[in-house]
Amino acid sequence: IRIHIPIYVDHTSNWIIDGEETFMEPGWAYLVNTTLPHSIENKGTRNRVHLYGKVWTEDVQRLFS
Repeated sequence: IRIHIPIYVDHTSNWIIDGEETFMEPGWAYLVNTTLPHSIENKGTRNRVHLYGKVWTEDVQRLFS
């Protein structure tokens, strides 16, 4: 599992996770299961900037139990 925190994202940039398109809004944190097929589609002209890190599965289970 990875946590992504978008810092700067063009509104034409989308994540595709397991076939589903998702726009990651700056100012929010997103847990992403990177074992699923995933990619990014950036149709803009500027780079996107995300802060991200690894989250251990046991930690996620504790958060939501």
